[in-house]
Amino acid sequence: HNKLSVDILQRITGPTLGWFEWMMLGVPIFVISLVVFFVVLRLFFPPEFKEIPGGAEFVREEQRKLGNLSRGERGVLFVFGVMVTMFLLPTFLELALGTAHAVTKWSVDALSLNVVPPTVMLLLFCTPVNLREREFVLNWREAIANTPWDAMMLCTSATGLVGVLVEFGLSEALGNMIGTLGLSVYSLPFVSAAM
Repeated sequence: HNKLSVDILQRITGPTLGWFEWMMLGVPIFVISLVVFFVVLRLFFPPEFKEIPGGAEFVREEQRKLGNLSRGERGVLFVFGVMVTMFLLPTFLELALGTAHAVTKWSVDALSLNVVPPTVMLLLFCTPVNLREREFVLNWREAIANTPWDAMMLCTSATGLVGVLVEFGLSEALGNMIGTLGLSVYSLPFVSAAM
């Protein structure tokens, strides 16, 4: 959802927003929310007991049963690392080379929302677990059964809808209309969302 929001913001406003800029807002909000939720839970819903009898032993036993990472689990970690690298690489290149550098511009264009997820999906289908039995991290049957198709369609259609709204000038017209209302900083997000 964060990547989708960044992509929509980029389509509407134009400039690229890197992950570090995005996290400069996201991390403080997360930390403040975490502290507020902790305080609220402690004050209004205090725990009924301090320790679960046998809880620590149960967790240790379950960890022991898990054992070492399997080949498939290592494959998933590899693909996850590739995905994180693909999402963060443009921002790292902007910091290292500057926004005007040709490699940075290429990475921003090449590693967009429309490129990274399909690449990761392809890697999941191609990362081997057992080559003799032609077993990979993900097979088609598992993908069909376990994919949240509703969420995928929602994200895809939201990206497409934003593209259409920007292309036909509706988002600019709404922005101009909201700008003339003289709204405060606190009411602006609610009015914008409603529109």
